[in-house]
Amino acid sequence: MKPSLFQKILLAIVVILLPIIVSFIYIYHHDKQYLIDNIQKELTVIANAYEGQIYQFLEMSRGRVNDFASDGIIRNHFQDIIEGRESGDKFLVDYLIKHKKSIDKSIHSISLMTFDGRILVSTDRSRIGKYFEIDASPARADGRYPFVGSEVRFSGMEQIVSLAPVFSIRDDKPLGIIVNHIFLTELNNLLSGKYTKTPGIVRSEDTKRNTFEVYLVNRNRLMITESKFVKDSVLRQEVNTAPVNACLGEDRVMSGLYPDYRGIEVAGASMCIPSMKWTLLAEIDAGEVLAPLAVMRRNAVIASLGVIGLIILFFVFLFRSVIVPLKKFSGAAEGIASGNYEITVPVQSNDEIGRLAGLFNKMGQEIGHRTNLLRNSEERLRAIIDNSPSVIYLKDTDGKYLLVNRRFKELFRVSNQEITGKTDFDLFPKEFAETFRENDIKVLRSNTHIEFDEKALQDDGIHDYISVKFPVANIAGVPLALCGISTDITELKSLENQLRLSQKMEAVGQLAGGVAHDFNNILTGITGYAALLSMKTETEPVLKGYATHIVSLAEKAAKLTQGLLAFSRKQIMNPGIHDLNEIANRFIQILSGIIGGKIAVVSHLSDDDLPVMADSSLIEQVLMNLATNSKDAMAGGGTITIETRLISSVNIPLDKTKKTRAAGNYALIRFTDTGMGIPGELIDKIFDPFFTTREVGKGTGLGLSMVHGIIEQHDGIITVESEVSRGTTFNIYLPIREA
Repeated sequence: MKPSLFQKILLAIVVILLPIIVSFIYIYHHDKQYLIDNIQKELTVIANAYEGQIYQFLEMSRGRVNDFASDGIIRNHFQDIIEGRESGDKFLVDYLIKHKKSIDKSIHSISLMTFDGRILVSTDRSRIGKYFEIDASPARADGRYPFVGSEVRFSGMEQIVSLAPVFSIRDDKPLGIIVNHIFLTELNNLLSGKYTKTPGIVRSEDTKRNTFEVYLVNRNRLMITESKFVKDSVLRQEVNTAPVNACLGEDRVMSGLYPDYRGIEVAGASMCIPSMKWTLLAEIDAGEVLAPLAVMRRNAVIASLGVIGLIILFFVFLFRSVIVPLKKFSGAAEGIASGNYEITVPVQSNDEIGRLAGLFNKMGQEIGHRTNLLRNSEERLRAIIDNSPSVIYLKDTDGKYLLVNRRFKELFRVSNQEITGKTDFDLFPKEFAETFRENDIKVLRSNTHIEFDEKALQDDGIHDYISVKFPVANIAGVPLALCGISTDITELKSLENQLRLSQKMEAVGQLAGGVAHDFNNILTGITGYAALLSMKTETEPVLKGYATHIVSLAEKAAKLTQGLLAFSRKQIMNPGIHDLNEIANRFIQILSGIIGGKIAVVSHLSDDDLPVMADSSLIEQVLMNLATNSKDAMAGGGTITIETRLISSVNIPLDKTKKTRAAGNYALIRFTDTGMGIPGELIDKIFDPFFTTREVGKGTGLGLSMVHGIIEQHDGIITVESEVSRGTTFNIYLPIREA
């Protein structure tokens, strides 16, 4: 279906808007990726800066505790306490507070403990005597270097510790461990920039980002710094995100978009601190990063609405000024196309549309007038063609049908829609179609009319036609099409064949009857003299045998002449009214005893009375001749079926020699065998006298000709149906006669 003008305009609008929309989508995604790339670079720089600060903080903690561990006063007094020479720790505690803890404000307390974790000295006296649950084996094993321990909870406070071994000032043997306690809140101060004044480090308040945060996650995937969004997050908030898993599992940094610990998509960058199994993350909500895109979308929507509004106004103007009038033209044109030539288009303006409407109305009137003239002419021509008893058709030069008359459609069961554009190869079997096409080509090449004898297949069989075909040429004489008029002569040919066959049978019958009559007279004399000779030679056996053989041969010759008389319908009949069922039943009883054990006899006799005027002995002779032929055709065994039925004359086909049949009811006797059948090319010859398919000396060829002659004498009709290897059926129709 082709698009309407309205649809084309809509399509044009879509074509205009589509590049704009595609461009906006491209720019939007390009800007989105640009913002994401920039924020990732920015966050990576921030994470790198904070990573350096954390490493500096850890290194400073190690250096500080190592410095404390090497202090001579601390080593001397700690050894005295361990060896029991000094009972109190007041001096050492005061020394640590005044000379050590005051140096670094990030240190909350300083403790001295044994290798098994028992605190002996501490600036936080509440810890003295308690056990510090931390693995001190690195200090014991290394023996010299300090290390920073994992975050621990001591006295209800989360903290990290830096530890270093303390050695004897006298013999340099390890005495215990000095511990600097640093609360995790110091990491918050570090990440918030409270202690940082170094240029280049970006603080969260300087970024002017509402959702920006930097935090640390430990090896257990727990926060060790405060969250900007979750209260009491330290060592409580689990962070099982992609960057944390990458750091802890693969020691790999990561940047990009991903869901954070709140399940919100963020842009972030991570740094790994392998020595502490920490992950540093700098993140900002993706929504805040992409906020400029929301403004862009809003502006684009406003601009789009403005453009769409202008397009709608233009479309309304175009619709009212152009499309509506054109739709009226289209509707009027459809009306004219459907045959309504009175339809007009209102003239509502003096512009081009108005002038077009006036011309359209004038054109419609002219088309209506000429169409009426053409229709009348076409109807007259169609009436002539359709009422013709002949088949009339028109084809183009390629053999495609352009037009056929009513007779053609009736005979070949096609409609105009089914045949238009089809060829003979689409309608007829190949052998017929090839002949039609060859004849068409002869006419087109000769450019003159030619008469052909053609055959065509119809529902009731093959029909014969006389076809006159002639070219339809243009003014220049070039053939544009071919017209044919074909007249069915099947019935005429059938009548001609029947007449010819009837005349032949009549001539043969007269000849056979004359010869048989004269020959019969001669045979009577031969038989008489042979009988006298037989009586005179009673005493001479040899001569008597010759005489007996002459009598036997004369009787066979008499039977032969009797057959010729039956064929010529000149034998003596003794007709009477007999029930065909009784004749058939009597014959069946005789047949069952003589036909042989290999052949079964089946009967289906009618319940109706079937009175016919017939010589019962001759009808039995007909059935016996048919049975003899069937027996020969079923050498290996088979079945003979004999049926009788009452049938109307309208259902009886004519045989080859009859032109008409008497009206009324007929008695049908149907004789069927399951023998070898009769080939199609021999069907028309089986009733000819002396025609036989048996070997020489095994048949006279008069059996079926006698059957045909006897049925003809009874004013009956005989037809045959046969199929090779399937059997043969003889249908005998005799007129019903009332008693």
